[in-house]
Amino acid sequence: MEFSEQIKNSVKGNLLGIDSIDSEVEEVNRTSWRYLLAFIIPGLLFLYLLYGLVDLQIVKGEEYYKRSERNQLQIRRVTPDRGVIFDRNGRKLAENLPANNLYMNVSVYKVEGKIDADKVRESAEVLENILGDSWGEPDQKYNSLSEKILDLMREYSYIRTLLIIDEIDNDTAIKIKSNTEKLPGFFLDNSTKRYYPEGKAFTHVLGYVSKVNAEDLKTRDYISINDIIGRTGVERYYDQYLVGEKGEYAVEVDSRGNIVSSARIDVKELKQGKSLYLTIDYESQKKAYRSLRREVENGKAIAGAFIVQDVSNGEIIALASYPSYDNNAFIGGISSTDYKEIYEQKGNPIFNHAISAQQPPGSIFKTIVLAGLLDSGSLSTSKKYLSDDKFRFSDGSGFYEYKRRSWGWLNVVEALSVSSNLFPCKAVLDSDYNDLIKYFEDFNIGSRTGIDLVGESRGRLPSPENKIWLAENGFTWLEPVWFPQGDACNSVIGQGITTVTPIQAVSWTSTIANGGDYFRPHLGMYLSDDNGEIIEIEEDYLLRENIVDDKSLKVIRKGMRESVSGSRGVIYGFRYAPISVAAKTGTAEYGAKNEKGEYEHTHSWVIGFFPYEKPKYAFVVYLEDGGMSSNAVNVAQEYIDWYAAQ
Repeated sequence: MEFSEQIKNSVKGNLLGIDSIDSEVEEVNRTSWRYLLAFIIPGLLFLYLLYGLVDLQIVKGEEYYKRSERNQLQIRRVTPDRGVIFDRNGRKLAENLPANNLYMNVSVYKVEGKIDADKVRESAEVLENILGDSWGEPDQKYNSLSEKILDLMREYSYIRTLLIIDEIDNDTAIKIKSNTEKLPGFFLDNSTKRYYPEGKAFTHVLGYVSKVNAEDLKTRDYISINDIIGRTGVERYYDQYLVGEKGEYAVEVDSRGNIVSSARIDVKELKQGKSLYLTIDYESQKKAYRSLRREVENGKAIAGAFIVQDVSNGEIIALASYPSYDNNAFIGGISSTDYKEIYEQKGNPIFNHAISAQQPPGSIFKTIVLAGLLDSGSLSTSKKYLSDDKFRFSDGSGFYEYKRRSWGWLNVVEALSVSSNLFPCKAVLDSDYNDLIKYFEDFNIGSRTGIDLVGESRGRLPSPENKIWLAENGFTWLEPVWFPQGDACNSVIGQGITTVTPIQAVSWTSTIANGGDYFRPHLGMYLSDDNGEIIEIEEDYLLRENIVDDKSLKVIRKGMRESVSGSRGVIYGFRYAPISVAAKTGTAEYGAKNEKGEYEHTHSWVIGFFPYEKPKYAFVVYLEDGGMSSNAVNVAQEYIDWYAAQ
């Protein structure tokens, strides 16, 4: 009874749940397909991988094995373009022209780390047939190209890629490319070569570049063997900014060093050299150089320099040295014969007279001396000294004006206007000479100015210690004694052991003109990267402030103006200039005396600034063995007339 009831109830429940049974069946069917797909998809994937593995190992196994043995990834470097150099207005002064360089993958020519010399000779012979004699360099020390390559491989055994020949023309490059199979491991790379479009007028400012040598690698930690680096001028001083940073990329190459895949992987970002903008004004530089050249070539001097400086910040507007040379001739290297030919020319064109010539300044030095005496209180504007031909030192020897003139009683302004020798001599004898040394040092006498060029000379500070040192170290014509009268008077008129450079002279003239602030002279204005972002080189070029009170300097400026425009002024060349000029000349005697006891050779100097009322620019002209100071005035006058006409 109970069992039948259970059956009835069960049947009844099933009849009532018939719909739910259908839905359960459908769910079971869907689940079954999911399980089936879960097995099918991995199975198909496994079969595909199995097929690939069979194809790789069995069908193409030998091909890929040979390729893996044959090919490898090689890291190659990309040399950045050297930064372009511009004048202050964006005129291009140094640029890069397209060029082809030939490199060698050294590993191709090594077996177990040892050089395969026969293989090198075989490839070098192919190259020699293409290049002819053009593979040689100035002062070539190799008899064959293979000898050169083997020597480079031994000297730079740690280098993976060697620059073999640079600046290959397009026709030669095509011939090399057509012989690729015969030149395993050699490859051409697009590059650039430096070019200076403006010629000799800018040579001593810009300098030149050349290839790295072994010594360079020891002294410059930012370069590698295949680089081109600055040697002189701003090319050298700012080299680390101009050279940029190499990029690196990986390529697949075969055993012969040939690229077998177009794919490349960038490893290190290439950073182009930064562009350099100079304070130099193109037109001013050209005019200064031409004016200087004309005076020297007219037989008035052996050599010379002309510098123009902004008195408010030390910026160099023009810096010319004559004679000069073509710096393009130095880029690929120059033979010792050609170098000697340039070096031995009259005036030595290699020498930068603007920063390296250290010569007695003559009377231009009086501007510093009298400024120091006024500032120290040893001299007043009302003090007068007699200029005649009867002055004697305590030992009876005489000290005279130039050409033994007599100017009568003079105050400091009048003394500057006529360029008296006796006035500063008597004034310093009435004071303590040692007090002047501080002012000499503040005006950078005997020290480099710090201009951003290599090769600057110090000049020589006229002190008792320096004279004694010189006498004891090779200057046999000097006595190792400081004579308080004779040496002091010779020094304050810019003779004796006093020597200065033109860059020192223009810098102290700027200090006088601007009221007492000494700025470091400089050529670099700013740098610029690929994105045009401006990078300041230095924030403040002011080295010393108020080294002489402007009240004293105002007297010096007036004396310099009176030398041009005063009734007894001796600088006639600027008297009718279209701009008011203040100046001081110097005729510095040097060398041996003639039978009459007179110097037959003199250096010609002039310093000055303009406009007088509100000084903007200072200038200096120096002519080596240039005769009278009026010759230097001629050079500056031509420039000032041109400037006023702009």
